[in-house]
Amino acid sequence: MTLSEMIQDALEQGIRQVKAAGCPLHPFLVVEPAKILFLFDPSGESEPMEMALSAIREHAPQCKRVVLVLDTMLTTQDGRKSDAIVAMGSELGQETGPMWAQIYRPRRWFRRFRVEGGREKIGEVKNLIREALAA
Repeated sequence: MTLSEMIQDALEQGIRQVKAAGCPLHPFLVVEPAKILFLFDPSGESEPMEMALSAIREHAPQCKRVVLVLDTMLTTQDGRKSDAIVAMGSELGQETGPMWAQIYRPRRWFRRFRVEGGREKIGEVKNLIREALAA
């Protein structure tokens, strides 16, 4: 599976979870080969990025590709704040990785959940594997 395929699958999984259980999504990390790690700190004191880097360090010998998936707020081109699932991908040996997003409208009292627009590449991120191993 390519990094692009992993990112698209991870975005789909994130949207399915938010649609089924409501928001916010608990962050998760997809690690190749074939692992999904849910990042949860019952104390609420750890940031998702810290937990992801720690998990990558634990799985470093086998880690070839990773995708970190978060629920966040993005500002759209028209200046509107929107809920979004963001997926940040990294591949061993690359300097940076792609960051993709899918905007959604959460379910509310009289409103159904819905996805808005298509998935978009919104930028590049530092290589999470390299950052984890450098710490």
